[in-house]
Amino acid sequence: MKLSVAQQGAGTLQWFIYILVTSIALPITLGEVFQLSLVEVAGLIQRTLFIVGVSSLLHALLTRSTPLVYGPAGSWAGIFVILAALSVQQGQSPQDALPALAGGMALSGLLLIILGIFGWIGKIARLFTPLVTGSFLLILSFQLSAVFLAGMVTDPQTEQFDLATAVIAFSVFIFVVCCSVKKQGLLRNYGVLVGILLGWLFFSFFVTTRGDVLPSQAWFALPQLFSWGLPELNIGMVLVSSLFTFTLVSNIIAANRAVCQAQMDSDELRPVLLKQSSIAGGISHLLASVFSAIGVVPLPMTAGFLQLTGLRQMLPFILACIALSLFALIPPIIGLLAQVPAAVANAVLMASFIKLVGLALQAMSSQGLTQRDTGILGITLLFSMAIMMLPTHLFDTLPVSARYVFGNPLLMGTLICMLLERVWPKEA
Repeated sequence: MKLSVAQQGAGTLQWFIYILVTSIALPITLGEVFQLSLVEVAGLIQRTLFIVGVSSLLHALLTRSTPLVYGPAGSWAGIFVILAALSVQQGQSPQDALPALAGGMALSGLLLIILGIFGWIGKIARLFTPLVTGSFLLILSFQLSAVFLAGMVTDPQTEQFDLATAVIAFSVFIFVVCCSVKKQGLLRNYGVLVGILLGWLFFSFFVTTRGDVLPSQAWFALPQLFSWGLPELNIGMVLVSSLFTFTLVSNIIAANRAVCQAQMDSDELRPVLLKQSSIAGGISHLLASVFSAIGVVPLPMTAGFLQLTGLRQMLPFILACIALSLFALIPPIIGLLAQVPAAVANAVLMASFIKLVGLALQAMSSQGLTQRDTGILGITLLFSMAIMMLPTHLFDTLPVSARYVFGNPLLMGTLICMLLERVWPKEA
């Protein structure tokens, strides 16, 4: 269906705001973890948004058919936090770990490019049966839902429950969900945009918000290169990055499969699509290393957004990516857009994850769930949920690489499901 100019403009704006709100939370959080100044946090947000825009655009141009949003990886954030804590334990500054993290992202990027060029990612994709893919999406949804819910009910300045924040956020959540169940109409396609604007408006009247998220006096600024110093590598980081690349591959396969299912009602992945996506993911990690930002990955929740809005055309998505990349060079504009209340952003993301859970269940039931499948799924979810609830200090005595593996519910759950799929006898 051909869109009018007005529809393309509204779709571009909706994609733009959605990509923005999925990208600004983690840089601010990591700025606090690594004790960065306001100026350094502003630079980190600018570099992250620039990489997000370029990476999403690169994926769209390479695949030519798949609008897939890239965003800061929560799994990378876990590694950042672990290495920051280790630096403090060794009597160093948390920022001393940043060059090694940049080196680890560069190594993961090179591995992804190699997997894509030689087509090896296609062979790995065979391990990702519908049950494995569905389990990955479910665990990802459960893991992030707690983050979204906390963001919907707490005041970011006091980190305490705030009734006005919660009421507005849940109102936005209910509004977006109600719009998504409509079969047609403007609200069906632009409910996310309207929900964000209404939530932002109500926040400006009823909730005191901080207006200095991105302070800057410059009207134009290029992203700084190697602001964390030149990337470094050590044996521990090589091992962690190599293991983490498997998580990145899992993410690439799950995200592409979910988007294909949402866009074309098919979860079949073309080998060339996986190759292109792996190469795009590798380039985005190299950019993150060069520009000193957290690694960005394709976001499976894009599929939920596609189902919420019905925006399946490529042009509005490409224009939004270009706009974000250009606007990232104008700090005052990013400063204004980044003031979208975190509670509103989290409410919209929570609504999109409802669709993602639905896609996970559809993927698992596409071939019929047998007693064997439900057994594998039960073990996978029980152990991954248990890992989420374990105290964070439980694995402190383990090496960094082992701490990452055993303390990562998404990685452990995916590995458990994949292993059981191979060793559990199939029913006659």
